[in-house]
Amino acid sequence: MGNRFKSIRCACCDKPGWHVGRGLIESCYARHRSAKTLDQFPRTLRPTGSGWSPHGPHGKRMLARYIELDQLGFSPRRIAFEMGVGPRQIARYKATLKEMTRG
Repeated sequence: MGNRFKSIRCACCDKPGWHVGRGLIESCYARHRSAKTLDQFPRTLRPTGSGWSPHGPHGKRMLARYIELDQLGFSPRRIAFEMGVGPRQIARYKATLKEMTRG
């Protein structure tokens, strides 16, 4: 598995390190969090359209099945049960569908 942190240059001190949040490395993030000055640094957000989407054939079939069950009016909990996935995956399918219909 890959590292969940990304190597960056800190927005506060310009030193290289692992990104923790708001463009800050771990030491600066901890310092600003304890000093309650994190609001000086804006949150880093994903660009629009870069959310999760299924890539393989199985994921695409599952998304199609989600759409089918959603159109039948099933609740998210029931859809998760029917598809054999958790509620977080259903939230991903819902967000992907919303992104697809918006664009």
